[in-house]
Amino acid sequence: MLPKTTQGKITVGFLVIFTIAMNPPVITMVDSPTTVLGINVLYLWTVAWGLLVSLVLIWAAWQDAFALTEDQVPPELREAEGVETARPETSEEAPTGGGS
Repeated sequence: MLPKTTQGKITVGFLVIFTIAMNPPVITMVDSPTTVLGINVLYLWTVAWGLLVSLVLIWAAWQDAFALTEDQVPPELREAEGVETARPETSEEAPTGGGS
């Protein structure tokens, strides 16, 4: 069940790479007694990947990578003011073009 958008496919690709990077055998190869500037390499590895995947998820949300539709928005958010959805305006909701 891959997303249809390019941004969604990029996000899924990063999530797959993240999953591989954070599971054995990769994580066991990184886990060594060496340190970099006094910090364990495994700690640096997990922090770096955590930051990267966080940035990818923020970017995916910003780009609407998974194409959130009206049916997927919770009802309480549909009725809230200031929440934009992809639902087209109906003639009843369209602003009138007059006056001050």
